[in-house]
Amino acid sequence: MPDGWARAMLSGVEAAFVGWATCVLIVMGSFLTVASNPWVSKIGWDTVFASSSDVFGVLFGASVHTETVTYHAIPTLVSIGLVVLLRLFLRGGEEFSPSSNWFAVPAFTVMTAFLIGSGASYVRWWEAMPGALFVSLLASAWAFFSCGDHPLRRWGVPRLIRLGIREAAIALTVIVGSAAVLTLIALLTHTSQIAGIHQLLLTTSPIEDALVGLGQLFFAPTILAWTLAWFAGPGFWVGVDALHSPTSAPTLPIPGIPVLGAMPNITPSYWTILVPIAIGFGIGMWRGRKRRQASLREQFVLSAVAFVVIGVGFWMWMAMSTLQLGATRMAFLGPHVGPTTAALLSEVGLAFVFGWVIVHPRSLKWMRDQWELSLLDAGQTAPPSTALVEAEETPEPDEIDTDPTEEELEVLVNKRADDTPKESQSEPELVPWTPTPQVVEPTVKSPAQQEAEQARSEDALATERLDLSSLSTGEQAHSEEDVETERLDLNDLHLGEQARLEEDE
Repeated sequence: MPDGWARAMLSGVEAAFVGWATCVLIVMGSFLTVASNPWVSKIGWDTVFASSSDVFGVLFGASVHTETVTYHAIPTLVSIGLVVLLRLFLRGGEEFSPSSNWFAVPAFTVMTAFLIGSGASYVRWWEAMPGALFVSLLASAWAFFSCGDHPLRRWGVPRLIRLGIREAAIALTVIVGSAAVLTLIALLTHTSQIAGIHQLLLTTSPIEDALVGLGQLFFAPTILAWTLAWFAGPGFWVGVDALHSPTSAPTLPIPGIPVLGAMPNITPSYWTILVPIAIGFGIGMWRGRKRRQASLREQFVLSAVAFVVIGVGFWMWMAMSTLQLGATRMAFLGPHVGPTTAALLSEVGLAFVFGWVIVHPRSLKWMRDQWELSLLDAGQTAPPSTALVEAEETPEPDEIDTDPTEEELEVLVNKRADDTPKESQSEPELVPWTPTPQVVEPTVKSPAQQEAEQARSEDALATERLDLSSLSTGEQAHSEEDVETERLDLNDLHLGEQARLEEDE
């Protein structure tokens, strides 16, 4: 077996087993908190291991099937923890080929199927396989692309696509942080409602209180997704008949989950969409200045790639944030994936692209020129420097100059001369030159004629001076415009070289 393959497979098996063992510890701690209850006094190790396998399957998106009800709830924070756990185990094989990290995928998936299939009572192991594949692929890809070999560059992926993927990851991280801040504000402003729901759970010890809080913490990414869905406009459902959004705040019964007490009980209308728009615009301006490209076209292409990747991230996030806690009214909790993803992408994503493009020097110059044009009076012409720079790159058909230049005329004349038949190009007859006598007749002008001639010469001299003055003024304006354009081109070239150096580092 080649070097690194066995090490990567061992890392996958270890990560799966450690994740299952962690579930065993959590289930054991939960049973110990209710050990005084006579209903659970006869629980044995078989029940503990079976419940642990069920919980382990839930981490990968498998549903819990009872006789009459199906439950579906992914503790997204724990699933992310499994990705980090497998990535940590793969660090032990960094001295081997980066491609060997991919062998952790089948090992992790097969071990997960074995642990769930051999002990689970209410979870079907095949329902957990897509999630196990997804977790192991994420961790292996993280390890593979973290090497210093730059695989995307070796594969010939264009630089703008590589940078776009990286900027999308940074943007999603900032969006998650912003959602965390908004959620924290909601929790702090609804502490009394949260405490009231927590009292209904009838906890009897600090350990039980800690377990209730830990269980809600496991769904932290889900709660953040619900917060973004509310601010974006579509909102989220707490039951099939209870939509909570900026225009809807029903007072129907809710599950006994304390964190749901932070749901807004007001309807501020769709003014809330300004929050995600501001987040996207701010991220776009920040990253657009950091990754400024040489041309406006490259700036737009990079932001468009990041826009697509952000859209995929939103869709996956919302898809993992839906719950099913019952058969009738609690059959659906969370945001509708399609409308919510579309709303977030049109608000955060488009604002991100706009902020990214608007900070480019070409965009700033265009806006500055438009502002100067708006200040001109009616009938006043704009100075030459207010011409659109980008219009020079792709002129309109009506703006194309069709008149031939002097060089083109000279080439055309020479071509016609070359095409003339040789018969018509016979040498002319030479005639000897003979000087002719010239008679110089002195002329005597009257004073009136001399004055008229002097006036005409003065008028001609004044006209020549005016022509020279206007010519110098036009040349000066054109030279200023050329200097400004050359300065922008040098600035763009410098920014392009700086971006490539940063990407190489």
